[in-house]
Amino acid sequence: MKDSAPGQVRSGGTVKKSLWTRSVESAFEFHRIVEDIYPDGVRLIRFVVSDFVGRFLTPNWGAKLISLDELLKSFGVCGIPDPEADLSSCSIINGISMAVEAISELTELQKKQVELNSGIDGFRKRRRDVSPGEETEVLKPPIVGSEAPGEEERDLRHERFPERYEKLASLVERERNEIYELTLENATKKVSPNSGTIVVFTSTKTDDDIALLAKHISEVISSRNKMLKSLDGDKNFASIALVHVFFFIIYPVVEGNFPLPTPKPLTKVHF
Repeated sequence: MKDSAPGQVRSGGTVKKSLWTRSVESAFEFHRIVEDIYPDGVRLIRFVVSDFVGRFLTPNWGAKLISLDELLKSFGVCGIPDPEADLSSCSIINGISMAVEAISELTELQKKQVELNSGIDGFRKRRRDVSPGEETEVLKPPIVGSEAPGEEERDLRHERFPERYEKLASLVERERNEIYELTLENATKKVSPNSGTIVVFTSTKTDDDIALLAKHISEVISSRNKMLKSLDGDKNFASIALVHVFFFIIYPVVEGNFPLPTPKPLTKVHF
């Protein structure tokens, strides 16, 4: 800000930001980067906040990246942390556990792939289990257009396997087209083992604290995978194959130096 007199500069005051404000700004910037790199919206993000409890700001994965307006409204509803709250009752652990749970939850695209794989696997299993002479399911091809006059539906049981497989392939192709539509235009993605990334914005100050958080994440993933194995057949969740974890340390600018976690490259952790 300048005064009307030439060369006169007047201070406009100081704007102070809390660690919470910095964390929210960091989350917005992370969202902007993802949106710029993947403008087709096929990279999905869910946000979790944690104080004395963990809370999802985005209830599910959805079919595309959450918009900035929706994210702003979510943070607005969440509100700021209580500065007078008992710090001993607050923990980032709750939020991290919920983040792991979110990664184990399948997206709409993954659910479609599970249905497609189940159909193919079921067809192969029926072929192995059905002995000659037994009744088999009649597979009907999807109606693409009008049939030729006088053409009747054929019982695929009386056709050789190549012809039957050709009919099944048309069904599979239709499902693949639906999956393609879920990925939006020009964004064909092959479905890979369930994986994800956890980005943590925290004010943790020591290497030991970071090591404890990394260990906790590994233990939660292992426990989550064991639980999901016992729920075989649940189409809403899947075991976690790989997780990348990044910690962003947010700290106040003060006079003097104090210890901060040491920057480290990605480290592989088995779970």
